[in-house]
This record gives sequence, C-alpha cells and structure tokens, in this order.
Amino acid sequence: MTERRVLVALKTAWWTLATVGWILLAPSARADDRPVVPDRDTVLQAQKLLQIAPSHPLSKLDRGTPIERDDRPMDVTLYEISMRVSDVVDSLWGDVTIHLTALAPLERIDLDLYDEGILVEEVDLDGNAAEFTHFDETLSIQPPSALTPGDSATVEVRYRGRPVPSGFLGFRLGRFSRGTFEGLPVVETLSEPKSARSWWPCHDTPYDAAPFSIHVTTPQDMMVVVPGSDRSHIEEEIRPDGLKTTHVEMPAPIPAYLFSLAISDYDFWSQTARVTDEESGEKVDMPVEYYVAKPLVEDSIDWLGDSQFAWSMTPDIIEYFDQVYGPYPFARQRYGMAMFSWDGGAMEHATCTSMGQGFVNSAISGLTGGPLWEFIVAHELSHQWFGDCVRVARWGEIWLNEGFASYSESVWYEHRYGEEVVHTYRLNHFRRFIDDFTHSLVDPPPNDIFGLVSYKKGAMVLHMLRMVYEERFPGQGLEMLLKAMREYVTDPALRFQPVESSDFQRHAEEVYGESLDWFFQPWLYRAGVCHLQTRWNQQDRWLSLRMEQDAADHYRLPLPVRIYFADGDSTDSWAWTDDPVSLVSIEVDREVVGLTVDPGQDFLVYTDTRPASPTPGGVFLQAGYPNPYLPDGGAIYRVPAFAERDSRLEARVYDVAGRRVTTLIVSTVGPGPVDLHWDGRDERGKKVSSGLYLLRIRTEGMEATQRVVLVR
Repeated sequence: MTERRVLVALKTAWWTLATVGWILLAPSARADDRPVVPDRDTVLQAQKLLQIAPSHPLSKLDRGTPIERDDRPMDVTLYEISMRVSDVVDSLWGDVTIHLTALAPLERIDLDLYDEGILVEEVDLDGNAAEFTHFDETLSIQPPSALTPGDSATVEVRYRGRPVPSGFLGFRLGRFSRGTFEGLPVVETLSEPKSARSWWPCHDTPYDAAPFSIHVTTPQDMMVVVPGSDRSHIEEEIRPDGLKTTHVEMPAPIPAYLFSLAISDYDFWSQTARVTDEESGEKVDMPVEYYVAKPLVEDSIDWLGDSQFAWSMTPDIIEYFDQVYGPYPFARQRYGMAMFSWDGGAMEHATCTSMGQGFVNSAISGLTGGPLWEFIVAHELSHQWFGDCVRVARWGEIWLNEGFASYSESVWYEHRYGEEVVHTYRLNHFRRFIDDFTHSLVDPPPNDIFGLVSYKKGAMVLHMLRMVYEERFPGQGLEMLLKAMREYVTDPALRFQPVESSDFQRHAEEVYGESLDWFFQPWLYRAGVCHLQTRWNQQDRWLSLRMEQDAADHYRLPLPVRIYFADGDSTDSWAWTDDPVSLVSIEVDREVVGLTVDPGQDFLVYTDTRPASPTPGGVFLQAGYPNPYLPDGGAIYRVPAFAERDSRLEARVYDVAGRRVTTLIVSTVGPGPVDLHWDGRDERGKKVSSGLYLLRIRTEGMEATQRVVLVR
C-alpha cells in the first residue's frame, strides 16, 4: 500500500467515526434539498456520538503563514456562498460556487480547503460532476482538458463539517460572556490571515479578490451580519421548514479572508454618516449599523447602552477619514460593527468590523476623557481604506494594513483632541516599544507578521515621514503626509487592487518632489533603529555638532534640534545626518547652554547628546560652510576647527571615485581656532568641475568625512 493510500485509509477511518453523528444531522448534501436544522435533543444525541471521534491536536496554528505572494494563475471573479448554520452545534453545511478565469494554462484547479473537520461530498465543474482529490489544505479539481489563458470555469463544491480551530479563530459557535455570566450563542468567524480555508473552499490569498453573493440559512431568531449591503437592501426569506435564509450582495471585490459571519440574536441600532460617493463625487447619507448581543439574564448587563457610549462617535470618524483619505470605499453599502465573543481584539471585515466583546463597555480614557476604546474604533474603521480597499499583495507587506491603521488612531486623536494629547498617545502607544523593533518591517518572520513591528514601528515610520515632510515644508508635515496617503489609496490603478510598499513610496515621493529611497530602504528593510551620538560646542556665533552613527548601519535623517540659551530662551533647528559622521554648523547669536536632538521623540532614534570633549587629537571639528557653494562668486569653503593643544591635522579633497583632488593641510596646528578653506581648484591650481566631492579630515585620534557640493 502506498503512503498516499495509507493516509487516505486513515482519513476514511476517521470519517467513518465522525459521520455517525452527521447521519443524524445532515442526511442530504444538496443545496436545494437541505435538511432542516435538527431540534436540540437530536443535536445533543449527535454530539455524544461525535465524542467517540479522536480529537485533532493539529489545528493549523503551528503552520507558518506564507509571506510570499500566491501566484496561482487564476482569478476568481465571483463567489456564490450558500451556508446553513445552527445555534446549538458548531457545524455548517456549505454549497460554494466559484467563478474563475485562467491566467495561464491550468491542468487542474487547486482551491484552498482543509481536510480536517471538512467532508467534501460533491464537486461540479461547469455543471458536470468532476473528479477531485481533497488532501491536507488543497481541494484539487481535474477538468476534462487543460484550461488555456482566458478560459472561464465554474466550480461548485458541496460540503459539510465541524471546522477545526485555525489561526486566530477560523469558524466557531461561541457564547457572549462577561465575568461568570454566560450569554447567548454566536456563530462567528475570523479568517485572517489564512483561515478562510478552514471553513469554506476559496482562493485563500490576499492577492485575489472578488464580489460575493451570500445566502445564509439560520434559525429565525438569529440575525445574519456579513459583508455587503445595509439592512434596508437585505432580503430575509422564511422557509417552509421554519428556518430563515438571509440574502446579501457584496458587489465590491474583497479577498477571502475579509468575508465573515457574525450571527446571533442581536439588538440593532443605527446612525448616519455623510460621505462622498466615489462615482458622482457628491455627498450622500450612508447607514452606520451596530449589532449588539442581547443578554440572556435580565438586567445583568447593558450591552446596548454600553455600545451607544463606546461607538457613537463612529460617524464623526468616518466623515473625517472620508475628508482626509478620500471617499469611503463602500459608500453604496454601509459601515457597521458587530459584536463577537473573541477576546483577542477586533477584525476589519469589509463593510462591518467584528468587534470583540471586551471593547463594548462604558470605560473612559484617562488621556482623552472620551470612550476608552475610541482608538480601536478608529483603527478598524481606517482599515476600510488601508487593507480592505487597497489590499496587500502578500502578507509580507502587512505593515501597509496595520501600520497605516495604527497611525490613523493618532490622526483621529490629533483632529479631535489636539497636539498635546496625540503627542502623549504616540509616545505611550507607539514609540515606547522601540526596544521590540528587532526585525524588518517588510517580510517579518512568518510567526510575527502581526507583532509590534507591523503595528507600532509601521505607525512610527509614517510619523517619521511626516517629519521629513515637515523639514521640507515647514508647518505642513501632517498635511503633506495625508496627501501622500490619500493619493495612494485613491489612485485608480490601486483602488481595490493588491499593493506593495513601492506603490506607497511612489506617491510619497511625488509629494516630496524627489526620491525617498534614502528613507524607505533602511526603515522598511532593515532591523533595529538608529543609534546616534551627538557632541556639540560653540565658537563665537557658530554651534558645531558632531553626529556619529554606526558606520555599517547608519541612517540619513533630518532631525529636529532644540538649542537652549543662557538667557532661558530656546530655538528649534534641523540637523541632517548624512554619513556615519556628520558635522553640522548652526549659526547662533547668544551663549548656548544646552542642546536636545529630537526633543519630541518623533524619530526612532536613541540619542546620546552632550557637550563635546576634546578628541584624542585635541581638535574639535565643525561643519563646513557654505555647502553647496559658489567659488567663482567669492565664497571659500571653510571648515572651522579649534585645537586645545598642539595637534597634527590633515585635510584632503577627493572626488566620488576616491581620487585625491587636492590637499588643504598636512600640518601640526597650535592651540586656538583653525580655518581650513578650499577655493575649488585641484593640486595644479586648475578649477574643478561642478559636482559632489568628499572632504576627509584626520587628526591623531579621529577621522571624519564631509560631502561638498560645488556649483559653478
């Protein structure tokens, strides 16, 4: 017997045991002839029978999440999903039709579907019974002949099962609770990043997205919440068997992981937000819907009242994000929030976030005085733009979802509560995790794609980009950052399409006016943060800074510098770190008594700033000026220095190829000021051409390089 036959035999044996209960629960498999959901006694009998089946310790939690793109050459164009669920057993009956197009020759059609807990009964291809295999995570369908590029196919899969736990959640029948109080049941799902395959057949990759037609059958007292239309456009059909089928259309394309179920006996309330209709450009009223659990014990908990306190600001956030990020992507559907029992947080399912029960309370923030979980509402809502509209092409780019949503928390707080509040918020929620930023932002370790780096460092990288804009456009840093974010998410070529970091960088550069490779490359693709040592001293009207980083791991940054004067006043300036050792001169008109680099802690930089002490060579070096300079206009490039004792000093000019152009000084200098200068000529006295040159300065105990831009 082959290895595969052994595995198939083992699987068959398990199903022989497991389906004893299913004989009671689902004697028919066809979507048009579904059995009614059994009564509670029948279900309990089935559950007792099912307990003889072996448990499944392998729940997919230990399988790494791929961060590379799924390049299966097919494009799903429509999902038609029919499901039936119960409020008394964690099982489902499914009939999923997938319309797809081949992008390259396809000898077989591979769909994602776990074989643990799921039994595929029939598969049709273009209306005819098809041969298929179902093993591990793959349902393979064999067409009569290979599909050629452009060919369309329709696959219908009929299945049933008890989905096993997967990833953060997958599919489950849960219960709302608070403390020791047990509440009503809820059918709930959370499929990010690759758990859609644990409960329905699909192309489970963020790269592929499609519209949905959804039909869910439940007991009559359960309210169905899925992505798509608002309640006024939902059709509820009472069936002859006493069950109810809810029909919902989701016309916007979304990937499989953003499709969800939140089904319970909900209380419902709604508001209205004024948003921009993308097609007409006009403002329209859009429903904002809320689905809140009903307590089973009277007067035990006021979830409805708590939700009205915790969530009532949602239309204001929608309208503000619609203003700064561009049209709300699902203006013709709705936005909503539905409670589910997961205690791990919330999930930005398209058009309706699933909100963990722990975020539905009347707790007040000590920072803002508003609802404690207001930032969670802003975070998940912003995903409707960043993640649900423009979506990552692969999980290795997850910071484009989570970093943007995290920074949106502070964007909202700054708008609502002001700069002082958001400064404290940013330090406490983002920057304080600086010690945990131990891997790259793009392509993090597969087991840490939803770690602090993706969320917190991602948010700080956007904030640092804001400060880069601030240096270039004084007073407009936030405005320029929001412009870059808006142009990225509203780009017609990217809207409802898979994106990568290069797509955002391109728009960021268009706003900046030149390449930002020097910013994005280290912060996205390098682990860790910047470590900067700054030493300063004053000579007359010049304040000199020597800013030193690790030569093998240095960053180019414009850093804010706050200068404190003896009279108690202070002023702010900027200092660029361009090289492992950068020498910066700032003109001052008073005695300087102190200096702080990055006073607002706006950058991911460890700073060590103090007054300078003499180098081993006894010389303080300062930044040259002016730079760039015009030698023909009478300016002379000067490098001021100060020697505390007799010291040997060498200064030479090189071109970018490393060839020496001229020597400025090789000599022992005495105590006092030293002024080095270059007149723009080589060693033969010939004028050199415009361009970039390197000035290398060496003393007995140190060496530094400055870049010199010569313009004629």
